[in-house]
Amino acid sequence: MKKQMLDLGYVEGEVNAFIHDVTGDQPIEKLNKQDYQELIEYLGSYISFARKSKQLVMDGK
Repeated sequence: MKKQMLDLGYVEGEVNAFIHDVTGDQPIEKLNKQDYQELIEYLGSYISFARKSKQLVMDGK
């Protein structure tokens, strides 16, 4: 997901901050199933937003 976000135009610092919003100081590998799912959904919302925004820009050209 991180690569997808970078490919969509987010910078690495932003992506790391989004991950930190959910995980705090806990490594991703240590997340329980529920927290991991929350992280996936959280990052997915940013991916969805970026794709929609990109599409709007493309449609406007």
